[in-house]
Amino acid sequence: MPVQEEQQVKAWVREALIEMLQERHSEFYALVREVLEDVALGQAIHEGHQKDYVAEEDIKRLLKSGVSEP
Repeated sequence: MPVQEEQQVKAWVREALIEMLQERHSEFYALVREVLEDVALGQAIHEGHQKDYVAEEDIKRLLKSGVSEP
């Protein structure tokens, strides 16, 4: 892609993101939140495959408390 076209595409993307943030910020933040939750879930699954078993009661306790442990 020529440099001029690349710069134009970047400008369009930047403009679209700014417009979304200004006009549809709640939908944008919901999307970002969902993406971050998906990434965190994927990371947790990956880490879970590498660590020891955790009792179901411990998981339920953590979920109910809303506190994350390191």
